[in-house]
Amino acid sequence: MSKAYLSRVKFPFKQPQSLAAMRGTTAIAAVLLAMSFTSQAQAQSIIWNDGNGSWTDTSKWTDSTSAHRAPTSADNPTVIQSASSVTLDAATGAAGRLQVLGTGKLIVSGGSVLTTSLLSTIGLAPSLVTSPIVATATDGTGTMTVTGTGSQWNAGTAGVRVGNNAAGTLNVASGGTLSMTGGTLSIGLYNTAGIAGTALGTLNIDAGTVTDSNGGTRVGYNGASGIINITNGGKLSNDGNFSNNVGQSETGSAKVGTGIGTGTVNISGTGSSWTLGSQSSLLVGNGAGASGTVNITNGGLLNFTAPTTLYFGYAGGSGTLVVSGQGSLLSSSGGVSIAGDGVSGTGKATITDGGAITTGAGGSFVVGRGAASTATVDITKGGSVTGSLQVSVGELGGKATVTVDGTGSTLKSNGEVRIGADAGTQGTLTVANGGRVTASFIEVGAAGGTGTLNIGNGGAAGIIDADIKRAGVSSTINFNHNEANYVLTRAINDWTPGVEPAPANGSVNFIGSGMTTLTAVSNYYAATNVNAGELRLAAGASIANSIVTTVNGGRLSGAGALGNLVVNSGGTVAPTGTDTLTTKAVTFNSGSTFLVGINAAGQSGKIAATSATLNGGTVSVVTANGTYVPGTYTLLSTSGAVTGQFSSLSVDRQFAFLTAGLGYTSNAVNLSLTRNAASFASVGITDTQKSVGGALASLPSGNAVYGAVVSQDAAGARKAYDALSGEAYASNSAAQVYTALQVGDTITSHLSEVDGAARGRFVWAKGFGSRGNWGSSGGTGEMSASTGGIMTGVDMVSNGVRFGAAIGYSETNAKVNERGSSLDTDSVHLALYGATRFAGLGLKFGAAYSFNDTSAKRNVQFQGFSENEQGSTSGNALQAFGEVSQRVRVGEVDFEPFAGLTLVNLSNASFTETGGAAALRVAGKDLNVGFTTLGVRPSVMLGQGGGYTFTGHTGIAWRHAFGDVDTRVSTALAGGGTASVSGAPIARDALMLEAGFDAKLSDNVSANIGWTGQVGDQRTDNQIKGGLTVRW
Repeated sequence: MSKAYLSRVKFPFKQPQSLAAMRGTTAIAAVLLAMSFTSQAQAQSIIWNDGNGSWTDTSKWTDSTSAHRAPTSADNPTVIQSASSVTLDAATGAAGRLQVLGTGKLIVSGGSVLTTSLLSTIGLAPSLVTSPIVATATDGTGTMTVTGTGSQWNAGTAGVRVGNNAAGTLNVASGGTLSMTGGTLSIGLYNTAGIAGTALGTLNIDAGTVTDSNGGTRVGYNGASGIINITNGGKLSNDGNFSNNVGQSETGSAKVGTGIGTGTVNISGTGSSWTLGSQSSLLVGNGAGASGTVNITNGGLLNFTAPTTLYFGYAGGSGTLVVSGQGSLLSSSGGVSIAGDGVSGTGKATITDGGAITTGAGGSFVVGRGAASTATVDITKGGSVTGSLQVSVGELGGKATVTVDGTGSTLKSNGEVRIGADAGTQGTLTVANGGRVTASFIEVGAAGGTGTLNIGNGGAAGIIDADIKRAGVSSTINFNHNEANYVLTRAINDWTPGVEPAPANGSVNFIGSGMTTLTAVSNYYAATNVNAGELRLAAGASIANSIVTTVNGGRLSGAGALGNLVVNSGGTVAPTGTDTLTTKAVTFNSGSTFLVGINAAGQSGKIAATSATLNGGTVSVVTANGTYVPGTYTLLSTSGAVTGQFSSLSVDRQFAFLTAGLGYTSNAVNLSLTRNAASFASVGITDTQKSVGGALASLPSGNAVYGAVVSQDAAGARKAYDALSGEAYASNSAAQVYTALQVGDTITSHLSEVDGAARGRFVWAKGFGSRGNWGSSGGTGEMSASTGGIMTGVDMVSNGVRFGAAIGYSETNAKVNERGSSLDTDSVHLALYGATRFAGLGLKFGAAYSFNDTSAKRNVQFQGFSENEQGSTSGNALQAFGEVSQRVRVGEVDFEPFAGLTLVNLSNASFTETGGAAALRVAGKDLNVGFTTLGVRPSVMLGQGGGYTFTGHTGIAWRHAFGDVDTRVSTALAGGGTASVSGAPIARDALMLEAGFDAKLSDNVSANIGWTGQVGDQRTDNQIKGGLTVRW
């Protein structure tokens, strides 16, 4: 072995206590190592011949004496350097310094045991093969696999290297074991200038086990790249007072990512683990230019049992940690540091999807510690970091950012959380979207540092389960969320108020679109800025020590206490309900808004201040539901002076009969409501509204109806007039007239069906039903009315002249839903009638009298008023009717042109409703209305046989009404004037259609059924009739 090579060899030693100690130890070790190599140079070497084969096949091996034999532990080196596959299967084997290169492969399987006594390398640059062997291979790539239960490589105390200035792969799988009792496991080391090839070491532990009971592991050392993959329950363990490194610089022993080296450790799957003993250390990304990464996924475990700290990003290196998936865990008996060696480094950690970091009771979770350190930690999607004695987000001049985002995401400290500690430090903690931070307290800024706490990041807020303390040179707290009501129950205090100075810089800012409710008493001195969203101070809450609360673009509301208050353009102050906001000096500037609520009981929200300066701004009044009367509300009161005025006043309710105005005294701002000059009738549009408004004007001011009306806006007043009017009583008159018409039409229909008999006696019955709708007319509400009834009578025919008498009953239900009214009219009908025919000219005539009994219910409801009223009245209807017709046959069709006249007198008695203040006196009313009808009825025999005859008939007619078609009624409230109220009118002109079917069942029995429809002015109606006539 050449001295040049020896000068490049680095062996692991236990971690020195200081750099000077390390240098001394290295020098002694180098002398001893050189002496050892000089002695071993006399030992024999052995090399595998080309071709695949078994380790135990002696013909495949040739030693330095040209003898063929199996390797022994004295062979230095034992070399496989050709593209061969060497298998040790179900056997034992030994070697001294094992070196595999030249794309060679060594497989230990079938329960075999291979023992090596010297430092062994899998993947070695050909120029570095130990003399006296001169490598013939041009490729340093080497692979070794230890697989199967019981298969084992015992590497002793000398150490193992995988990928030395070349590509090397070591697979320990399916129950296979690599057992070391000392030395260093190096995965990827050296990338020496002048040596061809790329140094890349890979260790795959797939359901296998790798142990080093007294040594460390380094992955990616001094320019090389190293990768360890631990999967399917694979296990790696290190013990002893050694440093483990993932990515390491020139100095050190076992690290992940060192110097310009790059190291990666992947631990994936339940049962897969890397365990480091109680005396171990772990550095991920150690030294300037080094880069180390540890990925713990899908239930993997990194178990650090030492009571010290493991580092990600150390001495200028860059370290990355990912813990992802349910059950994935980094467990540290000590602490965890992300770029936190106190000097320099870059670190990033992502704990997500249920992954977790737990630390020992005495350990800390440190992020960004050191003036040249930068670190980022993201705890998302249910990830957690728990158990630390302390969490530090930035120390000793470092820059650190920690984000706790998402439901179930947790950062929990058994002690405090410090954000930005020490001079020059910048620390930021963001808690958002349901993430939670739990600690004894959160210190924002400490010992001259700068700290920022963000509650929310524009979306939902996070949960703060700790009091908040402000300290350091700058301490800023931002509420930046969009929640409808985020409640912070913890206090925000300055560190030791009155003992230590408050932070010189920083503030408490509300910048998100959501509402934040503070419920605690906070004593911080910093300025409070409400720039967006809403800050609500619950009753009993206080920020009274805050030097000034400035409302710039958001809203301040509630019932708590605050210090000086300045409301700028775009800002709003709104005491909640009828509560009081208490403040010191308050200033309203131009463009600001004082939003205050009032209710009908004379209560309002208000501000109580020591003094008030009013430089303009708007007072915006929000009225609660209720009945308002003239009165005064105190909106702002001061113990000192009120200076200036507001520039404008707005009220959300446009009172029609009250005027709102602001009044100023030396120590108060008042709102007054006074009765204006507008009359009630002036806002009416329809004749009914104007009339009702005029009638209400005479009510006394203490009347409940008067009070409800006086507080309305114009639209509300008109609605009140309609609700109070009793319009349904007028509309029901039209329904009663049409019920009377149905009685006459039913008798006329019967006479048409039995026309032609010369003599005889007849008994008959006919049922009828209808449903009519009146549209809105002249401001009246729509009405629907349904009628059902029956008429029965007896006829006698003698010498072609028919006389008869009938009796009947009907029930009519009318509804005016827009007025909350329904009326039921029960009627009994008596009638006399007759018919005859002269030379084809038919004459039908009759008279009827109806007894009407009406009951009514009204729900009087409008803004600020609701009552139920009831009423009942009786009345009658008298009618006379007649029709002249001429029957003409054209072919098989009989046409019957006709002309009719009906005169109706309707009379209803006066009555008084019962109920409340809106109960009406309704005057009696007589209506006299006439109807003329012109039309034609075609009919045709449809068939006959077996003694049956079937006839179909139709009809079309025009009906015209005259007389009292305007259904107007007079109503009055107790103590008020009389109003003239219009209802649904009787249609002056209407088109009538009919169709029916008659069946003569025998000489003495006939039946019929028919439909009649009517379309007129704002009215439609459909009627069904059916009857049976028997002759004897």
